[in-house]
Amino acid sequence: MSEPSKPPSKYAPSSFEERGAAAPFTTPTLSSARIRLDDRHNLVLLTPGFAGTGAVYVFPWTAIPELFTMTVHDRALYEQISKNKATTPSAIRREVLHVMASGLAGPEAKISARKSLDADSAYETEIKAVLLISLLFSLDVDVADLVGLDSSKSDVIGASKSKLAEAVRPLGVDPDTAYERIEQLADALVYIGLPTFGNPGRLRVLLDQVEAFRRTMRQKFERNTGEVAEFHGFAEETAGKTVALVRETLSSLDGVIAQLPEVIRHWDVRLPEIRKWSNRLSWLLDGWDYVLGFAKGMDQWSLEEFWTNVETLTRLLPMIPRAEVDGEPDLSARYVESLHRRRVGAMEDWRTGVIDRELVLRLEQAKIQAG
Repeated sequence: MSEPSKPPSKYAPSSFEERGAAAPFTTPTLSSARIRLDDRHNLVLLTPGFAGTGAVYVFPWTAIPELFTMTVHDRALYEQISKNKATTPSAIRREVLHVMASGLAGPEAKISARKSLDADSAYETEIKAVLLISLLFSLDVDVADLVGLDSSKSDVIGASKSKLAEAVRPLGVDPDTAYERIEQLADALVYIGLPTFGNPGRLRVLLDQVEAFRRTMRQKFERNTGEVAEFHGFAEETAGKTVALVRETLSSLDGVIAQLPEVIRHWDVRLPEIRKWSNRLSWLLDGWDYVLGFAKGMDQWSLEEFWTNVETLTRLLPMIPRAEVDGEPDLSARYVESLHRRRVGAMEDWRTGVIDRELVLRLEQAKIQAG
């Protein structure tokens, strides 16, 4: 039913699609799972080897309910993902929030999901308004009466649209077409936002949080020795590579958005580029919100708790595909392989090998916060 792959040091995904998108199931055995399409475009589930060997197992999606005892929440999420064939970070996040908002993950998760959905909707309106004002400003239109308005309100959009008619004529498009393109652009940027206008998007905020995590791991690496320092070095390296790649992608994306009139003018060329960079950012930061949520309180962990949690954190830290690191030595993979040689399985107490229920609850809480 399943197919084991090679250990991490000998097998690293060649692409984000091959790595799969993080699937925030709450069932312990599925806590580190990822979802992707196989060669026949069927959904499959990837999980780390249960015996702590470092292997990655690939399960047919249709077999998951028969192979695993799933919580009510996870079964609902499974059905939702199956219905919409969600395989990208953004698509899976939408399905997760949909299920959480239904209340199946508890009242706290329900409130968190509804806040996130409301925030996404309000932020898309804000981005649309900011893009309209930015476009008008770039076309030398007086926007003094718009700058002071609340960009999260729809009235600023109406006021901006009324100024488009004359402004966009040099771009060779009519006002309705220009507005439709701004709407599509806002949709592509809703999780990212803009570098100089409005509030930062969710992924920009997450980038800052990953960088803060990297600095913390570096400090801990310098203060510790042995295996403790080895883990902190691995975490710092993984976060550092991620931050560098995200910043590189953001630089390309922001450079194009800064020339907004040219984006509207050369739409058929620019929109695919923008969507490509937007998708890459989602993939690069996929899973990091779960890592950061789980790592909260690390300073209060005892040494025993540290080693209990290291296995889970190691599984949660997103492995960067080979194609994204230009052939750099895979130090992260070597660390994972050495860890698997001396650590027990996922969610198990390192002393007894028994499932640690407190760890399960902490992981579920981290996933609620990540929503």
